[in-house]
Amino acid sequence: MKRQVWIGPRIWKSLKAFQVKNRKYITENREDIAEKNRTILKRISLLYSMVLIGYAIMAFFVFKSPELDYVYLFYISLQICFDLVLIYQDRSKKLKYRTVSCLCVIFCLLVMAFIITVSIYPFPEKPAIYFPTALVALSVLFVFTFAKLAMMQIGFAAVFLVIDHGLKTADAYSYDAFATAAALIIGLICAYIVTDLRLKEYKVKVQLQRLSSIDSLTGLYNKRMTQQLCSQYLKQKEGQPQGVLFILDLDDFKGINDQQGHMKGDLVLTKIGKCLRECFREEDILGRIGGDEFLAFMVGTSDRKVAETRAELVIDAVSKVKFDASSLQVTCSVGIAVCGGEAMDFNQLFARADKAMYYAKLRGKDEFVVWQDEAEQMC
Repeated sequence: MKRQVWIGPRIWKSLKAFQVKNRKYITENREDIAEKNRTILKRISLLYSMVLIGYAIMAFFVFKSPELDYVYLFYISLQICFDLVLIYQDRSKKLKYRTVSCLCVIFCLLVMAFIITVSIYPFPEKPAIYFPTALVALSVLFVFTFAKLAMMQIGFAAVFLVIDHGLKTADAYSYDAFATAAALIIGLICAYIVTDLRLKEYKVKVQLQRLSSIDSLTGLYNKRMTQQLCSQYLKQKEGQPQGVLFILDLDDFKGINDQQGHMKGDLVLTKIGKCLRECFREEDILGRIGGDEFLAFMVGTSDRKVAETRAELVIDAVSKVKFDASSLQVTCSVGIAVCGGEAMDFNQLFARADKAMYYAKLRGKDEFVVWQDEAEQMC
């Protein structure tokens, strides 16, 4: 007998997983999303202001209702104030995600409040025309999480139906309730589809970026991405970074290529890439920056003893790497530069580690050297 599987829990679990992906997407793209929402808000707010003023002028001549004119004047005043805030905020070249998100929500509140008003007040005996359409349009206007879009749509629908029930006739309310329920369902489906498309597009973008930033032979970052990630880390720590940079160069690698062929040389590089991933932590930055030259950047530490212990581990691990049945043995020289809180860019730190690696080669290879002041280094 087959066990019954309830659909409800599975859907809920799927929505929770979807929301987790959605939040991760928002978190990793806050700056881009803020700029995108800001651009949309500036354009749509100007267009809405023009439509609002045009609608008010038309209503003045068609309805000839002083009370209605005051209502439109009130919403126009609110919108003008909002536009002035946008103009003031536009002076800032870069707004925070939370600020832009709040402005977008306020704009939605202003628009939906006006639409609810004009859908109910002038003709209480007639069904609403604009509200269902606006409810669906809300789902695709700005880049929000699906949860926020759903809450906004449900909230606006609830407020509209409560007010509609108190002010409209029974027949008009029945139609509005049906139209609102249908619009809410369509709006939620649209919000889910649009959000899902954004997530899929972002996934493809990340995969393409990964392919363009990964060294295909070793699986480590390539030189460009390695330098970019290290530079970003050093800048983000506000002038007081903690990190250790290792430059690792294989000893006599050219002889391996010349004597045993490039296929064997590629196998060596592949094994070394795997070895480095095993020797360092997941959060550390690992890259291949040259033919037989590798870089490892340990983040969050400036302990020299930790750096020396890790270098010994790497040198020992590299010397023990097995290459099938071959008697081939590979060694490496390692240069180390410790960044202990002083303001330093990547090029400065790299130059120190590279100089230390040069001294390791001079001392006989298969060892490590920690960079010191130039005078001490030569002793």
